[in-house]
Amino acid sequence: MQGSGQIPDAVTKLVEIIREVQTSSTEMQQGATEVMNEIEILKRTTKEITGGVEEITSGVREITLAVSQVNDLSGKTGKVSCL
Repeated sequence: MQGSGQIPDAVTKLVEIIREVQTSSTEMQQGATEVMNEIEILKRTTKEITGGVEEITSGVREITLAVSQVNDLSGKTGKVSCL
């Protein structure tokens, strides 16, 4: 009757394996959800940084234009240029 005891043992082991797989699957899903949340945070942060860099670039352009205009005016009046 050795065979009759092996079947319940095999079924028990199979059930344990299925539970482990389910648990692992749930953990993987939770991990994937956390990764997606972090990616969204990174995406928003990157967008904010990009916007800030664009503002700085615009400001630098305005300053450059202003300095250029001052230099042009200084050249016309004979005064020393800013650059």
